[in-house]
Amino acid sequence: MSKKSGNNELQLDIEKIRTTSLNGKIILVSEIEGELHYLDNEGLQLQTESENSPNNTISVQDIIRFNNTDDVIKDIIDYLQQYLHLKNLKQYTLLAFYIVLSYCYDVFERIPYLHLIGEYGSGKTKVLNILNKLLYNPKMYSQASTAAIYRVIDQERCVLILDELENIGNRTSGNNLMIMLLNSGYQKDGKVVRVEAFEPIEFSTFCPKIIASKNELHPSTADRCILIEMEKAPNTLKTFHDLSESTRIKQLKMKIISKLNAVKDNFQKVLEEITPEKAGISNRDYDRWHSLLVLSRMFSSDETDYMAEFTDYISEDLKIKEDYERTLPKNVVRQIIIDFTEYAAARTLIPDNNAFYFKSKKVQQFITEHDNYNSYRNKSEITKVLKDIGIETTRRRFGGAPITLYKIPKSLLKKEN
Repeated sequence: MSKKSGNNELQLDIEKIRTTSLNGKIILVSEIEGELHYLDNEGLQLQTESENSPNNTISVQDIIRFNNTDDVIKDIIDYLQQYLHLKNLKQYTLLAFYIVLSYCYDVFERIPYLHLIGEYGSGKTKVLNILNKLLYNPKMYSQASTAAIYRVIDQERCVLILDELENIGNRTSGNNLMIMLLNSGYQKDGKVVRVEAFEPIEFSTFCPKIIASKNELHPSTADRCILIEMEKAPNTLKTFHDLSESTRIKQLKMKIISKLNAVKDNFQKVLEEITPEKAGISNRDYDRWHSLLVLSRMFSSDETDYMAEFTDYISEDLKIKEDYERTLPKNVVRQIIIDFTEYAAARTLIPDNNAFYFKSKKVQQFITEHDNYNSYRNKSEITKVLKDIGIETTRRRFGGAPITLYKIPKSLLKKEN
């Protein structure tokens, strides 16, 4: 919505202003009554007027006049540090730039997701609640159907926040649509096709996404995420009061919009400059980090080199991701199974050219003795991990009562982690 203020300046809903690309140029855009209106520095092309406008408004002229020489990233970081506890100081910088990314994400062909992982009580939901106030057009869900979510993304050009997104580590009929949505929505042309009233309908799935969970994601989804490991916060943080912070939140949003307006003419040049060779990363890593590297370059100054900070962060992130992948139960257990079969292959209970058969009790004992990373509450948890890597449970009778066996495919031993 928009309106004319007393001084005849056009007023815009601050929640609906972002940047986008049009004919190779980066410009401001505002959504008014469901329609996009492109803005130049005089607010031209913005014609819709209404006397009913939210209080959270600014004028186009305010955007231009606003002091954009301040370091808005530092201001966001200072704000986040009052309320949030993160393990790594650079993670505050990451969150700050992801907030900025939400206001200009469709300038990029591909964008990353954020994945907050940690036990219950580690502060994941608090992070989401704070980000929900600062992001562009956020939509936060803990319980919602996937069909409803992709409609929201398609219609509202939002930032999707998913809390307690559990049980999508493995693809099933129940979570397949959600995994499809997440796996397609990191790129601008990402879509899902659904048949409704016997007609195929395309829904855009492209938008920034922040996911919080206790468990790991499906590997293909995790590959599109920047991981933030959470831990329980100390009691020294301030309590967030929505009402009392509204003025400061509006000011931070004004700074973000004003800064993007000030640097928008350099967007295309920097986009082209940050190549895989320049960034020192390629493939999926480049897809995840390119947009943030571009913004870090554009927001750097003589006082603060955010791009150098991000270059360091990427090295740390790749190591964290490698260590995290290495210590996932399925990867640890796979290596333990390889070690087990190396010395026990000759004692397989059933001759088979394609698989080894061992008593489940012996395999479980070997795993619990040699897995230094994961603790298992019961045998069924081990069986579930084994099933995830392709090891089946079967029962055979050897003269007396039937015995539970694990069938270990020989092809499993040749797979890379």
